[in-house]
This record gives sequence, C-alpha cells and structure tokens, in this order.
Amino acid sequence: LAFDLEGGSTKRKKLFPEYKANRPPKPLDLIPQFELVKRAATEAFGIPCIEAQGYEADDVIATLSTKALEENVNVNILSGDKDLMQLVTPM
Repeated sequence: LAFDLEGGSTKRKKLFPEYKANRPPKPLDLIPQFELVKRAATEAFGIPCIEAQGYEADDVIATLSTKALEENVNVNILSGDKDLMQLVTPM
C-alpha cells in the first residue's frame, strides 16, 4: 500500500502551487480511517505500507513498479487513480 504523508508539501505542489487547488477537502470522517487501513493492512495481512516524504502515493507506486519491471517482476496496481494508467504496459 502506498499513502501520501499527511501535512507535508510535495515536490509537485512546490513546482505548481495551484496543483489540486480546486479539489474539495477530504471529508472529515474519512481522515481517521487512513490510519485504520494502514494498521489493518500491515498488522492483520502483512502488507507493507510505503510513504515517502515530499511525494504522493502515485509517485511512490510509479517508482516502485518501474523498478520492479526493470527486474522482470510482474506488477499489478489496484487503484482508482486514473493517472496511474500511464504505467500500463503490454505483458
């Protein structure tokens, strides 16, 4: 699992301050659920949770998947983020 670190600025936001300026804020009842999902995934299912200061989750996913493909590792990405479609490659 990859998550954005809360409260930190990203390199993308520093380059383009208007980035996501028109996006509505996260619903307040959703915010505490992120930590619950992280804890459940890591403790109950043994799934690593990866976060990188200054980078969004999609940046982390793109970096790790690209490195894995270079090592001939099959990669599957499950996400609702349409920006990650640029990572789709032929099998």
